[in-house]
Amino acid sequence: MVALDELAAELGLGWLGVKRDDAIGKFGGSSKVRKLDYLLASPRFERARGWVSVGAIGSGHLACLAQAATELDKRLRVHVFNEPLSDGVMDNLAAIAGGSAEMRHHRSRTTMVLCNPALFLGPGSADCPVIPAGGTQRVATLGTVRAGLELAEQVRAGLLPEPSRVVLPWGTGGTVVGLSVGLALGGLRTRVDAVAVVERILSTRSMLASQQRAVIALLESAGVEGARGLQPAAVTMLRGQLGRGYGHPTAAALAAVERAQVAGLKLEPVYTGKALALLLDQAPPGAKLAPGEELAAGAKRPDNEAVLFWNTNRGALPAPGHDWRKRLPGSLGRWLPVGQAV
Repeated sequence: MVALDELAAELGLGWLGVKRDDAIGKFGGSSKVRKLDYLLASPRFERARGWVSVGAIGSGHLACLAQAATELDKRLRVHVFNEPLSDGVMDNLAAIAGGSAEMRHHRSRTTMVLCNPALFLGPGSADCPVIPAGGTQRVATLGTVRAGLELAEQVRAGLLPEPSRVVLPWGTGGTVVGLSVGLALGGLRTRVDAVAVVERILSTRSMLASQQRAVIALLESAGVEGARGLQPAAVTMLRGQLGRGYGHPTAAALAAVERAQVAGLKLEPVYTGKALALLLDQAPPGAKLAPGEELAAGAKRPDNEAVLFWNTNRGALPAPGHDWRKRLPGSLGRWLPVGQAV
């Protein structure tokens, strides 16, 4: 956790900090590691000879999973679909292709779903179970429940004030769901602001409530103290940052990524950039201070709210093998622009 004093002053906040999942050392970091830590240790996935999963060509989940498969000596088959290219997308694609994964390419999400409904409607086989998009599955979400409890422990230790709200992106929802349960279980009154970076049909209140009930039921069945009758932390679903659709950067997200670099943070424009863009846009009129401007003597900030931004992005990835492009499916290699194809 790192305090962002300068940005807090600019936004008129009493305190602003960032929870850095990019600093998690395993598999390049990110909130994906928190999920896979629990999922891959569960008997069904630990005993399987291999896994199958889905995502965009630049999926951080698949990049993380590819590294896990190599380390744990598991076969991995991934189904990927096209998304707008960026440096981050290419880095993740290199990590996916550079591992031991067998890659199957689809031109769009729609095509992938229509051609492979079993990947979304069933658990897969015992020998090769399906890991859902983003790693969002009931057992996996325990990793982000643990993250909420971790934050509660840091608040009690005096490492940061109790945030009035935590801001982070909603992709498949697993991190938001887990945090909402973990924060409540840890006794915090913090609200979760979920910035939708996927279409409305994939970020509904009913999806949120269903996932919360499933996780709480799992905690209850395990006899976790405080789980019975638990009311998750309030979640506000915030929209307006999606732009043209999933995977498409917006001008506001790109500007937020640049602003984060000034503060020493590495974000990307598909998830975390859009979440920070909303936070930057939320400052009340007149609350922002110009860079270098200071409050007058004795003056109070317009808003003494404590806010935590949760950086779900990954950190640095291991360098891929020099021949990773040769392992791309032919249709994907042909789709990449000249100079990036094989």
